[in-house]
Amino acid sequence: MYHPVIKLASAKSAWRGLDIYHANKVLTCRKIKDKWFEGTVQGSAEQPYHVRLSLEHPRNSTCDCPHAKGRIVVCKHKVALFFKAIPDAEANFLREVELEESLYNAALEHEAEERHREIVSYVLGLTKAQLQQQLINALEELDSRDRIDRW
Repeated sequence: MYHPVIKLASAKSAWRGLDIYHANKVLTCRKIKDKWFEGTVQGSAEQPYHVRLSLEHPRNSTCDCPHAKGRIVVCKHKVALFFKAIPDAEANFLREVELEESLYNAALEHEAEERHREIVSYVLGLTKAQLQQQLINALEELDSRDRIDRW
């Protein structure tokens, strides 16, 4: 399950935070007390942003960037500091994303298999005349959409 910092960030902030971390824009990072980190992160402004990050309660964290200043959002700068502060955070995050993607793809595959079984069952239950009529209807529908070549 995703770490609270990642879970509370938007998907866009999570990925942008990882990009910022990879670009070595986390200029400083130090542990200030148990499960609290402080650092500076270079953003789009001339001066770097000051970030205080609580690993336990990320919404109590602060960043002076325009997006997070005075708000309880987990911005990309907080996420970048998180990746810098926790050595295995990136690997864990990517593993979770991969697992989530794998589960999603398995669900899609299962759904496609189920739909195939339903179609096969439906078609096998038709009489020859019903099957012919269904084929005519389908070809006429395709023809009306200009999706098949004229023969």
